[in-house]
Amino acid sequence: MDTERPATAERTGQSAEAAPEPQPAVELPTGTLLVADKQSAKLHIVALPERTSVATLPTGDGPHEIAVSEDGALAIVTNYGGFTAGNSLTVVDLEAATVTRTVDLGEHQRPHGARFRPASHEVVVTSEVSRSVLVVDAADGTILSTVGTEQDASHMLVLSPDGRRAYTANVVAGTVSEVDLEQGKHVRTIAVAPMSEAIAISPDGNQLWVGSNAEHSISVVDLGVGKVVDTLDAPGVPIRVELDREGQRAVVTAAEAGAVYLFDVQTRERVGTVELEHSPVPVGVALARDLAFVSLARTGQVAVIDLSAAAVLLRIDAGLGPDGIAFVRG
Repeated sequence: MDTERPATAERTGQSAEAAPEPQPAVELPTGTLLVADKQSAKLHIVALPERTSVATLPTGDGPHEIAVSEDGALAIVTNYGGFTAGNSLTVVDLEAATVTRTVDLGEHQRPHGARFRPASHEVVVTSEVSRSVLVVDAADGTILSTVGTEQDASHMLVLSPDGRRAYTANVVAGTVSEVDLEQGKHVRTIAVAPMSEAIAISPDGNQLWVGSNAEHSISVVDLGVGKVVDTLDAPGVPIRVELDREGQRAVVTAAEAGAVYLFDVQTRERVGTVELEHSPVPVGVALARDLAFVSLARTGQVAVIDLSAAAVLLRIDAGLGPDGIAFVRG
């Protein structure tokens, strides 16, 4: 079931920069930056390279994560909720910069991680409360299927390159669930580490990188053998991890450390550390070429990081409590 809820964008046309001092001249890619502001229940849409606000759209309570379809037409925001559990998705038409509908997930409360299947408007979403992943047609709001993860607090999510399998990081269980979306069944559970939250998959689909908030580490999982084959030090709660399209670099946000770690995927060595000032609590990360866009939950900004130089180039205003983030190439 879904509830139609057209929304009009708050089009400001004003600069989205937060710092009172002039920002340096930086060449940014052409595209759109999407930031979920969980404190004010809004989605901020920022045009790049101009860094101007295109629209600010309403979401449900506690928007946490964002997924964008491969064709760049649709985005969905998972409305996780606050003190009261959320159970909805906000669907956004990116060309029109408007909310097209709110999808009611019913009993599937605390939706969080989300990814679109390749070349499709089907989005796969976790539900912590129902311990499941849902396949939802974002175009019409229909729940197509539901598959149990058999683990507690299935939180973040990645898909295999062909979109046939989902892998969930299960925070309470400290495991990863592998789910066959085609057959609609749970395949296996892989033991990882306590409080496993961050998760990324290699472009070839052979490897997972999973962060442990409790052990302050990254576990490298070989999916061929179904077990952890290496553990990397990542102090300060490695809350998110992303691998670049080439599978050469891993970018890890460390929330408590106020830092971003850069790893060489092949050698598994940490090759850079970006220290962020003023304890900003870095959380979400989106990659574009040699740049990383990192949401800073405490300062209400997005840091733009040059990955080659391991340096912050500038910060962009992103509301009160930015969390999930996505970059849509123009």
